[in-house]
Amino acid sequence: MAGRGCVYQCTYCVNALLTPMHRGNGKPVRLRSVDNVVAELVEAHRRTPNARHVCFHDEVFAMYGEWLADFRDKYKDAVGLPFECELVPKLIREENVRLLVDAGLTEMGFGIQSGDKHVRTVVMKRPGGNDELVAKARVLHDHGVHGRYDLILDNPFESEQDLEESIDLLLRFPQPLQLFTYKMQYFPGYPFTEAALKEGYITQAMLTDEAVAQSTMYNWNFKPHMNWTRRNQLQNALYLFSLNSPLLRRMTLKVRAGRAPLAGLVLDVAAFLFYQYNVRHNPVLVWGRRIVLGLRMLASGDVGTLARLSKRVLGRFRTAHLSR
Repeated sequence: MAGRGCVYQCTYCVNALLTPMHRGNGKPVRLRSVDNVVAELVEAHRRTPNARHVCFHDEVFAMYGEWLADFRDKYKDAVGLPFECELVPKLIREENVRLLVDAGLTEMGFGIQSGDKHVRTVVMKRPGGNDELVAKARVLHDHGVHGRYDLILDNPFESEQDLEESIDLLLRFPQPLQLFTYKMQYFPGYPFTEAALKEGYITQAMLTDEAVAQSTMYNWNFKPHMNWTRRNQLQNALYLFSLNSPLLRRMTLKVRAGRAPLAGLVLDVAAFLFYQYNVRHNPVLVWGRRIVLGLRMLASGDVGTLARLSKRVLGRFRTAHLSR
């Protein structure tokens, strides 16, 4: 991390409490010196010479222009590795993206969180309309930066129409789309939590230490719902966006249009299987995929790659077995 703090005060985030608490004590975003950041990275690279990539976990990376210009020059000379970072949409501009790319930026993430402007700006207190989000995504795309986007599901303030807005918004983003979906979390005292309590969407029983720990440590992924309602089918469709499957996109458009119940069933089943594979690591699905990929490589004559990957997989399997 090159700095701490955020310029936003989203109602579901700890900054909604921290920023007002420390108002008057300086800037909400505090940056280390460029020399200090670069020196740490040089030492880290010395200790891990095989490192090929740097990931900055700042909530808003390099938001000050003078700092960024200095970072660009010194990082390129001393480190020179490709890196990824995050920014809020309001701070993504042509000029700073150009500097970041010149420094080595290859990937940047920002939060969408909801495709409905009212939910995002009024309920979540995240500024910016949908047109602006699309424009920022295109800035990244036009400069060769791989965009990575976050979306929060299981938001009780979102209606079916709001979820339809999310689908419409994502379809406007540059494709293919790398999307990460999360489940809305409720932390005691946060403005979003207080609003949800007031509306009766949650209860105090969901805010005990045990309940919060269980949710945030073991249940933070969005889990597809299989109760066949249209709302949940729309959420499952959004969950599957990251697969960038033409077939699933066609099914999504049919569900979005309110027709073809079979399309909703297909999305529900696909979402369940994707969750089992990607989150639960269901061994039948994991090994089934590996076998299919292996047969494809064998059929195409790519024996070298098949042998190398098989050796890696078997090595991991052996290590996991011995650790038991």
